[in-house]
Amino acid sequence: EQRLAREAERMRAELAARPTRAEAYRQVADELALMQSVEPDQRHAAGLYSAEQCARRMADAAEAGDGS
Repeated sequence: EQRLAREAERMRAELAARPTRAEAYRQVADELALMQSVEPDQRHAAGLYSAEQCARRMADAAEAGDGS
């Protein structure tokens, strides 16, 4: 019983340490922006920009929808 309680507490702590959905989408958007800044091919840079903007919209929606 104590082992199960310790395991449940460990899992709660692990979940609490994870980023929210909104934070995860913003991290992805920041990485895409960095990739775009070093991409010499304009077509690829434009695609990265579109993906970045989509990730930022998804982060905003996650915050608005569930407080994440």
